[in-house]
Amino acid sequence: MLINDFFSVQEKHSDSNRIEAALILNPEHAIFTGHFPQKPVVPGVCMVQIVREMIEADRQIKLQLVLADSIKFLNVIDPNETTSINLSVQISVDEVFQYKVAATIFSGEVIYFKLSGIFSIVNG
Repeated sequence: MLINDFFSVQEKHSDSNRIEAALILNPEHAIFTGHFPQKPVVPGVCMVQIVREMIEADRQIKLQLVLADSIKFLNVIDPNETTSINLSVQISVDEVFQYKVAATIFSGEVIYFKLSGIFSIVNG
């Protein structure tokens, strides 16, 4: 889990179709010593995990990514320069309880990451 370690939630608003959050990155996290020692950047897999964990925390469920229609890494997040990021997630749930998600991580006008995909509930 990355929440409350790699990142923390500063503010969150949600309803049945949307999650909006202000997040704070931890630039001292051990991930950055390996990714990369002289020029740390937030790994792409961590951005996907942030989306997943924020939905899980908001909906009190466990999810797994089953389809990524589109994942775009548009700008690098240097945790020494950018510690505050925003997350916007649009969610629709289909008849078999799969979560269709369109998510964006951004700061101001800079978009770092976009994800369009489907998460499925993990049983057990």
